[in-house]
Amino acid sequence: MLQWAWASYERLGALSSGHPNDAQYHAVPTVALATDVCDLGRLFLRLLLQPHKLHALAMHPGNAGAAALEPPPSEALFPPSLKQLLVSMLSARPEARPTARQILTSPWMRQADEPTPRRLCPCWKLADAAVANVTPSDLRLIQRPLPPFRQLSLADSPAVTDEWLEALCHHHSPSLRRLDLSGCHSLSRTERPLRAIRRLQALETLRLPAELWGEHEIADTLAALPALTSLDEQTYQDLLKARDALRDQCNILLNVQL
Repeated sequence: MLQWAWASYERLGALSSGHPNDAQYHAVPTVALATDVCDLGRLFLRLLLQPHKLHALAMHPGNAGAAALEPPPSEALFPPSLKQLLVSMLSARPEARPTARQILTSPWMRQADEPTPRRLCPCWKLADAAVANVTPSDLRLIQRPLPPFRQLSLADSPAVTDEWLEALCHHHSPSLRRLDLSGCHSLSRTERPLRAIRRLQALETLRLPAELWGEHEIADTLAALPALTSLDEQTYQDLLKARDALRDQCNILLNVQL
């Protein structure tokens, strides 16, 4: 299946069923088959292969023919639960394909294997990478608990507001381990975003926008995150300066007599 998908990559997103026998199971016009689970499976497979195709094109700039000759990614990159889901969605027998509800509740959709990155499509800009300008359309993905995000980069996006951050923390607090909010200057300077961040009890890595909150407010928030082990350099340095300033103030008090 992987070899076929790699060779047929450009056609995987076509909105028409690839199984000629589907008509005997669906008494609907052919155009309606665009919503079939099989078509969704092919589109899903295209999204999974897209980063690898883009990498092949980058290796051969301006030479699509040479890029097409690159081998497909290793099958080992895809966990068994994902492969099982794709095989069922692409079944040649329509009655054997899962329903939309079955897809959403399948093992891989509910919880991807630990090594599996969640970046199904680079244009979503929702993986932990150097990305920018996440759009409201992208952000709609965080307004639901499935699939659960383990790492998320919203860096430099003006679309990220307090409301989006609260939705993220509400739906993904049990799973989120890494969060990049650097450059998200549409967040307010109030306590509201910090209160949302405090809900991320499993968070291990955090990057914050510069100069939005005071050092003491940030320190109170970080103290409420028991799993946190990594912080962006700017926030870390600011907290060190605040600590040193507080230490100097305490030293001055030692010389004060009441």
